[in-house]
Amino acid sequence: MKVGDLIKVNTAHGCWCNKLITPATVRHGQLGVIVGDPVLPEDRQWKVRLMDGELFWFDDFEMEVQQ
Repeated sequence: MKVGDLIKVNTAHGCWCNKLITPATVRHGQLGVIVGDPVLPEDRQWKVRLMDGELFWFDDFEMEVQQ
């Protein structure tokens, strides 16, 4: 993944975080664009602007890069 990639939010994998982070789960299936890299190299969260204009941080396993 890299900044500029078109992604689709995929929070349907049953991860424990889905029970804690409601905003991420309700955005399942939405499209967005990666606009920021992880802050630290060991971080897995990317800054994403969804098509409705909202900004969110998603873990790499909560997104699918679209072609």
